[in-house]
Parts: sequence; C-alpha cells; structure tokens
Amino acid sequence: MKNLPFYFIVLLVFMALSNELWSDGMFLDGIYYATISRNLSNGLGSFWYLPSFPFLSYSEVFHGHPPLAIGLQSICFSIFGDSIYIERAYSLFTFFITGFFIHLIWKEVMGKEYSFYSWVLLFFWAIIPLNSWACSNNFLENTMNIFVSSSVLFLIKNIKTNRSVYIIISAFCLFLAFLSKGFTGLFPLSFFFWYFLVFQSMRFNVMMRKTVLLVTFTLIPFLLLYIFYSPAIDSLLNYIDIQVINSIQNVQTTHNRFKIVNILFNELRIINLLSILSIICIGFYIIFPLRKRILFQVVRFKIFFIVIIILAVLFFAIETYPYENPIYALYIYTRRLYYYAVYWHQLTLGYFVLFLLFSSFFIIYKSKNNLQSNIISSDRIRWIMFFILLALSGVIPMLISLKQSGVYILTVLPYFCISFVILLIPLLDYISTKISKKAFYFCVPIFVILFGPFISFSTTIKIPGVESWKLNSLKYQYERVGRDKPLVDDIRLIMSQLPKNTKLNCNSNSEKGYSILKAYFARYSNISLKNYSWGQMIYLVSFEDGWSYDAVTGEYVEEKTEHKNQRKYKNDYKKIELNTNKLHLYKERNTKKWRPHNSQ
Repeated sequence: MKNLPFYFIVLLVFMALSNELWSDGMFLDGIYYATISRNLSNGLGSFWYLPSFPFLSYSEVFHGHPPLAIGLQSICFSIFGDSIYIERAYSLFTFFITGFFIHLIWKEVMGKEYSFYSWVLLFFWAIIPLNSWACSNNFLENTMNIFVSSSVLFLIKNIKTNRSVYIIISAFCLFLAFLSKGFTGLFPLSFFFWYFLVFQSMRFNVMMRKTVLLVTFTLIPFLLLYIFYSPAIDSLLNYIDIQVINSIQNVQTTHNRFKIVNILFNELRIINLLSILSIICIGFYIIFPLRKRILFQVVRFKIFFIVIIILAVLFFAIETYPYENPIYALYIYTRRLYYYAVYWHQLTLGYFVLFLLFSSFFIIYKSKNNLQSNIISSDRIRWIMFFILLALSGVIPMLISLKQSGVYILTVLPYFCISFVILLIPLLDYISTKISKKAFYFCVPIFVILFGPFISFSTTIKIPGVESWKLNSLKYQYERVGRDKPLVDDIRLIMSQLPKNTKLNCNSNSEKGYSILKAYFARYSNISLKNYSWGQMIYLVSFEDGWSYDAVTGEYVEEKTEHKNQRKYKNDYKKIELNTNKLHLYKERNTKKWRPHNSQ
C-alpha cells in the first residue's frame, strides 16, 4: 500500500494521455464495435451471430471478428444502460486489468527485490502513444491484451514451478484471446521455443513436450465446440474466410510489408533512445575501473546537472543569435548532431543490433573474467533477449499480409517495455538512492488537480524529433468533442428532428463518408442508413453538393467532381432548414406515394 501513490500517478498520466477517452466522437472501428455490442445487449442477433448494422434486416450478421470482446462489452450495456461512456469505461477497464497482469509478470521475473519498479514499467507502457489511442477508441485488441498477458503470466509460472496446470490455464487464455480478435493473439505459443533458445536450463525434449501440451490444450476448446455446438465453428469459419483469407488475398492498406515494423519502432522511439543511452552508461560502468568512472563522479558532485541546464538553454533558447555568433554556431552543430542521433536510433535494426552486440559481449566478458559485479547479471540479459524475441514473434507473422494497422501490435508492447525496464534496473537503483519518495507523494495532489475532474486543463510535452504527448484533464475531455467535431455537431442537430429507429436515405459519394455517417447515426440514436435507396425512405441525409467528409483529418473536404445523379435525386426531397455545416437533412416532397410497409 505504501507504493500506491506511484501507481495512482501512472493511472492519472495514462488517462490524461488518453486525451479523447471521455470526449464525444470516436474512431470508426470503435463506433462499430460499440454499436454491435449495444444491439446484442438489446436482444438482436446472438453471441455467435452478432447483429450487424444498420439493422435493416434481421438476417444481417457480423462475422468480421470473433465475438468474445463484443459479447463482454454487451454485458456492460445490459447492466449499465445505453451511454457513450459505457464503451469508454469498458476500454479503460481492459487496460487496468492488463496493467495488473503486467505487474504480476514483472514480479514473477524479477522477484520481490525489484517488484517496486513495476510502477516504472507501467509508466513507460502508459506513455507509448498507441496504448492511449487504443484506449480512447475502443479496439478489440484492448480485450485481447488481457488474455495474452494472462497467458504469458501462467507460462512464466510454469517455468518457475514446473506445474502443468499452468500450461492448461495459459492455453485456455489463448483460446479466449483468439475469440477476442483472432490469430494475432496466439504468438505466446512460441514461448517455450524462445525460452529454450535463450536459457540453458531447458532441454530440447522438455521444450517440445511443453509446446505440444500448450498447442493441444489451446485446440481442445475448438474441438469441443465442433462436437457439441457446430454453429460456433461455422461462425469462426466465416470469420476466417471474410477477415483472414480475404485480407491476405484482396485487402491492401500498404505497399510495403515492413510497414508494421516501421510502426512498431515509431511507437517505441522514446524507449529505443533511452535503451541506447542506458546501454552506453552500463557499458561505461562495467568496462572502466572505479577511479575512471567519470560519469558517476560528475553526478556525485552535481556538476552534471549544471551542465545539463546550460546545454538545455543553449539548445532551445539561442535561436535569436546571429549566425556569426560562435555560441549560436555551437548551438546549430549540436542540434544537427542531436537530430542525426535521433534519426539513427529510429533505424529499424539499430536498437536490436546494438543490444545483441552488447549482450553477447557482456556474457562472454563475464564468463572469461569471472566478473562478479551486481550492476547487471547475465540472467537479466537473457530475460531481456527472451522478451524481445517473444514480442517480435507477435509482429513478424503480420508481414504475410498487406493489410496492416498499428493497433495489431498492441499486445506485444508490454514485453518490449519489460525488456527495457530490466535493462534500466542498475540506473534505477542508483537514482532511487538519490531521490526521496516524498517528492512523488507531493506530485499526487498536483496531478489530481491538473488532470482530474476539477479544472479544464490541456498541455503538450515534446521531445524534439522523438516524441510528443498531449495531456488533457478529465474535465477538459468531458466538455468537448474530441474527434469528428464538425460532423458530430451536424449529426446531433439532425437527430433532434428525427425519432429513434428511423431509416434514412443517404447518397454519399464516398464509401468512407457513408461508413462514418452510418456508424454515428446507429450509435447515437439507432438510426439506420441506406445508400441510394431511391423512393424507399421519407428522409434523406446528404452532404452539401461538392463536399464530403474526411475521417482521417476530421474535416469536411471539397470533392473534385460533381455528381449529377445526386442533384437529380435531391429533386424529390425538400431541405429542412437547420444550422448545420455541410451535412443536411431533407424530407420527401410527396409522402403519399407507395413505399414498403417497413419504411419510415
């Protein structure tokens, strides 16, 4: 309990970084999942045949992903009702549970002696931009992360105790991970192979036996479903056909198969840079004799901090000096060197090559010279290498497809962070002796005031060329539309003129524009849209002639061509005057003509 303020600070920072968590507006996929979950909680469809939307027909089902994450979220809607904050609270809760499992993994690996540093691990995990973005936008990977991390935890427990029951529990967790989002959650199946490769304590036959046991018990639930409930297998086969096979063969979001690797290293930029600096510091400490450890002597006499302050002033505040000024020249060349270093550490293999060279050198150096330094042990080095390889096994298989997205790597990020913080332990030990815990306790009320529900506060923290974080207080998030503000404002005005469960005509020229409209109308007011359903709906919603909506930039954009068929189509409707921007509502002029009995 005495360490609770540290974890509380991490939680506040994470919610502040999830700067649109409690704001109106959300990424398209997250709106889809929330709407399907809400529909399922209202009795539409079933767990294995999820209700698609717009729910114009009860025969429409959603097989785009396995159903578990959506099913779990639907339980929250059943308990707490229909609110846009239900999916947001659920998303935050998934990260809270995942963080708890990451904490347990750290304790299993590092023991009680270093268990305190799990808050540092959670802090670096929290500041990775992809995590806060995924939390704000209700992705299925958020739920899958719970089962992947719990699976890794039980596999580590098996290593420690050699009890087979942990493999069985881990296998069941992998089954649940697959049911949450699919194949991307199965990379822990390679766990024992990487452990055998890195550690010398496991024999080959033991590795094979445990891997076969893990794979077998992961497949057994599927076999039971096949025997006792074949509709479940039919649903999963539809998912494989629609989402997996079709994505590999037909769907293409990039021309570069290595895009997912570039995304990974962009997300880990700050960790890569700090890792390289840590390796240099630790190598300097180990190789040089005590009397030559200049870096630590400088820190001891506090000269280091004075130098840092001077360099910071030179680096950020001297741009007003003329070019002929020697101080400014020094500043320019220093800044150039900095950006060269930043560019280098972002190279795809830079961090791993440097780390593997350092690891190999250290293990050989220690074995030959019988080095007994407690600064870093070969066992910790092996754990670092193990977690890096385990995480990479969740990334490399994605190269097979040209459909790639940053959110696919969400479940591997904790293991890169674990490897990084293990590397940091010597430096953390040194720093912890110099900094009082009271300083962190003093930060708690400051963080609560700034980023809690009391004041509206927003700020941005930047490390030039490396990372930028935007932090919003809970009050600031709640008071605004965080995403798609112009579109959401228009939709709110239009919905005020329509009853719930209305069916609308839509004539959007852009498929993405139609998709975002369909998602928001269905989520907010259960209103269904049908594109180009001429003569079947009383109401029409349409973008202003020559305009569409770009969901990436969150702005209305001008179209390059005019569409005469749309103008002709609108002749049958009369515009309802509302103070909207570029999205308008129309009503049919002749409402007495025949239409299907189920139209509104």
